[in-house]
Amino acid sequence: MGIEYIISDLASAVLEKENLSSKSLSDRWETVPYETAKISGTLLIASDTSKPAPVTVNPALSGWHRIYVCMTDVFGGNHINLQLTDDEFPTTAGTGRIGRYTMWISSEKAEEALWKCADMTGQSITVSKSENGAAHTANIMWLRFVPMSEKEISEYLALQKDTARKTMFAHMDGDFHANDGEYYRKSLYAMKDSDVGTVCMEVTNDLADYNSFDLPYAPRKADTWTRMEYCRRFSENRETIYPEMIAYAHENGMKLFAGHRMQLSSFAFPYEQPIFDIPFVNEHPEFRCLSRDGKNIDFLSYGYPEVQDFMIKNILESAHHGFDGVHLIFDRGQHLLFEEPVKARFAAKYGEKDFYRLPLNDARLIDIKSEILREFLTKLRQALNEYAQKQGKTPLKIYMSAYFTYEDGLQDGFEIERFAAAGVIDGIVQAKMRVMENTEGAIAEDGLIDLEKYTEKANTEYVISRDHSSNMEKMIEGLPKYCALADKYGLALFSENQWECAQPAEAYVKSAKAMYQAGAKGIALWDCYPCRVNNLGEWSATARLGKSEDVFEMSDEAEAYHKIIKILSYNGKDMRYYNPSWRG
Repeated sequence: MGIEYIISDLASAVLEKENLSSKSLSDRWETVPYETAKISGTLLIASDTSKPAPVTVNPALSGWHRIYVCMTDVFGGNHINLQLTDDEFPTTAGTGRIGRYTMWISSEKAEEALWKCADMTGQSITVSKSENGAAHTANIMWLRFVPMSEKEISEYLALQKDTARKTMFAHMDGDFHANDGEYYRKSLYAMKDSDVGTVCMEVTNDLADYNSFDLPYAPRKADTWTRMEYCRRFSENRETIYPEMIAYAHENGMKLFAGHRMQLSSFAFPYEQPIFDIPFVNEHPEFRCLSRDGKNIDFLSYGYPEVQDFMIKNILESAHHGFDGVHLIFDRGQHLLFEEPVKARFAAKYGEKDFYRLPLNDARLIDIKSEILREFLTKLRQALNEYAQKQGKTPLKIYMSAYFTYEDGLQDGFEIERFAAAGVIDGIVQAKMRVMENTEGAIAEDGLIDLEKYTEKANTEYVISRDHSSNMEKMIEGLPKYCALADKYGLALFSENQWECAQPAEAYVKSAKAMYQAGAKGIALWDCYPCRVNNLGEWSATARLGKSEDVFEMSDEAEAYHKIIKILSYNGKDMRYYNPSWRG
C-alpha cells in the first residue's frame, strides 16, 4: 500500500488564486495560517456573511483512497461543500459539536473524519460554500488521502452491492431552506451508500399556508420571511418534487415514506409564527383538546370526526404523490384529552363519575383513547386501501411512532397491540420519548386528582412534561415488549439510536451494540438529514449500523471515526498554553 498524501497548505493548492485573500472579504476565501502538533499549513475560511466563488484542488492522484477531511469550528455552525469530479452532488460536511460533551471550545480544536472512499484517478475536488440556509461559516484545514489495498477495495465494493443490509430507517426533518427537488435528491444521494433502506421525509409543512399573510408584518425571528419564501416555493412545486424524489430513492435502493406530525397545532414554535400556522387549526377552535380542569389546549382532538377526516385527507396526498408508506409521528404533542367526545364515549361505557379526576394512566381512559385512535387508524387504512385499489397499486404501509416503552405510550392511547391485532399498522418506530403527568401534591384523600390543587399546580409548574432524551436504558427496557409484538403480528420495528450531534461518534456504535444485544430488529436515525449525514464523524459511525453481526465487530474507540486535534496557533497567534478567550 502506498504512502498517505496530505494537502494542508490550501492557499497554495487551490487553482483559482484570484478567489483567495489574506483578509476577510465578502467575495473571497480567507487564507489563515495554522499549526497543530503534527500538521501545519493554511486553511480556507469564509465568514457567515461572505459568498466566495467555488475553488478547485487537484491532488493528481490515481487509484482508490480513503479521503479524510479536517475542519475547525472557529465561529460555530461550520459546514462546507465538497464534491469530486464524478460526484452527482456535493457533500455538505460539518464538524461535530464537541463542546456538548467535552471542555473544548470551538477555537481550540479541529476535527478530522472520513469523508468517503473513491478512485481518485483523474479526479479533482471542488470546495464551495452553500448559498441556501441559515448564515454559517465554512472552513477546511486539510485533506488527507490514504491509499487502499486490493483487499480493502474489494471489501468496500462488495459492501456497496450488499442491498440486504439496507435495514435502517432514517428520518428527514422538515427543512425550511429547501425549495427544489435537487436539494432533496442531494439528501438521498448522501445516504445511498449507507445501510438506510427506508427514508421518512416530513411533509408536515404541507398543512401550512404561506400565501395569506397581511403586510406589513414584523416577524418574530429575522429569517422568518426567508424560510416562508422557501416553504412557499416548495409547496407550489411539490406535485413535481415528490414524485421526482420517490423515483430517485427507488433508483438508489431506498423506499420513501411521508412523515406526518400528527399533532394539529399552530403554536408549536410561537416565536416563529406565522410560519407554522395551520388554517384548519385556526378556523376550528371548537375542536380543541381540553385539560382536565376545562382549559383550552391548543391541539385539536382526534375525538372529533372532522379532525380525523381532515388528517386522513392530507395523508391521502401521500398516496397521490406515490410515497411507499406513511410514518405517523404521534410523539410530538397531544391528541386526546378531556374534551366532550372523549367524555361522551367514556360516559357511555363507564359512566361520568370522576371522569375529570382520573389520572392519565387509568385503564378506563386508556381504553377510550386507544379505541378512538384505533377507529381513526381503521378509517385511514380503509382510505389508503380504496385509493390503491382504484389505482391498481399496492396500499401504502403505515408506521407509527411509539414511546420508550409500551407502557409509557398507554396514557396517550397508544395501545399498539390493539392496533396491530386490528391490522391497521405495519410498523413501529420506537422513539426516544415519553409524556408524563406530575400530580404530586394534587391528590385528594380518595386517591383521585383534586382539580383545584391541580389547577393551582399548573399555574406554577408543568403538570404535563416530556422526557425527550438519549435514554438508552429506557429504550432497552422497552425492547422486549416491542419485539414480541413485532414477532406476533409481523410488524416492522425500528428503534432510535441516540440524539444526533449530542454524543461523541463512538457512542452511537456502543448504543447500537447495546440495542442489538437487547434484541433490536432495526435501527432508526432521527434527524438523519441534514444533521447526522453532514457531521462526518457521526456519519462514519452510524452509516453502517444495519447489520447486527457487523456492528458487534465495530470499534468502540473514538479514533476509528474521528480525531479531535488541539490547535496550537492561528494566524501566528500562539494558543498552546493560554487561549485568550474568556474561560472563567
